[in-house]
Amino acid sequence: MAKNPNFLNSYKLAYQDRTIFFKNSITGILIVACFALGSLFFIGLLQGFTNGNLIGFSLFWIMGLCLLPIFFLVLPIKDFLFWNLIISVSAFIPLLLSHQWDKILWLIWGVIFVLFLLSRIRIKTEYNVLINLQWMRIVAKGSFFILLALVMSLFALTYFHGNAVFIEQGGIKALDSIFSRAGAIQSYSDLQLSGTVDDILGKYIYKQIPEGQKEPGIGPMSYEILLAQTKSNLSQFLKYPVTGKEKLSSLIVGVLKSRWQTFSSLLKIGASVLAFLFLISFLKFFNIIFSIILVAISWIFLQILLSLKYLKIKRIGVEKQEIIIS
Repeated sequence: MAKNPNFLNSYKLAYQDRTIFFKNSITGILIVACFALGSLFFIGLLQGFTNGNLIGFSLFWIMGLCLLPIFFLVLPIKDFLFWNLIISVSAFIPLLLSHQWDKILWLIWGVIFVLFLLSRIRIKTEYNVLINLQWMRIVAKGSFFILLALVMSLFALTYFHGNAVFIEQGGIKALDSIFSRAGAIQSYSDLQLSGTVDDILGKYIYKQIPEGQKEPGIGPMSYEILLAQTKSNLSQFLKYPVTGKEKLSSLIVGVLKSRWQTFSSLLKIGASVLAFLFLISFLKFFNIIFSIILVAISWIFLQILLSLKYLKIKRIGVEKQEIIIS
């Protein structure tokens, strides 16, 4: 009895569709794994700096980000949208496993999804316009959106892992590091930014006191009186209590935090917009370096996938080149 040819054709088409979807999914699975593992190492890096956490974080995030241009090019739009939903949230898997289901996190997920979509549109548009496979031009077109997605992912991991207190402590540590490095030039100038506020103010006040009045309690303008008056004037000027026992870094963070709380909602929105514009300007400058790294490493991954016969370059017509899954 002859088999139904229509049934065989339908079976072959369905099998072919499943095979193509599985092959298309390999890149998506690799990126999800890279982002999830990279986030785990990043959280470990936040808890305590080690070379292992730094290497793991850098390695997996670089691999995931540099696979994205290939992912954008080879997947059809339907498969891309499906996997983009998963990839956009994959960096937050450690947060979700710890039951952090904040609404802001879902909003960031949506923004990252849109950023990856915009990056794909830019890359595919340039890819379709060009005849030859000019990898640098193609990848560079969408690199800025990928960079924005990276910054938002790392900020979300930092904020939701340690919250605002952790960020505040990180800012204090960063300022401490900067001020301690400034001590290296003290031999060439009178600049002193390390130590407590009493130490910093006291060094300069002590130089202004006449020699006969430098002993404690001697003279109407003794060291202790001048130091107390200076701290009082500084407190009035900053509108923040200065005890003298705090470090300069914690004083700066405390003043900024205090001032921010006094701002109206309109001023907070304006300050946030200005900070965002400054960040965008900085990222556009940094994107030059990021784009070069993204182009170079993604090109290496492309050559590896071509050598493994996972991808192939198909020539359409006489000159047009197209990357497809083999």
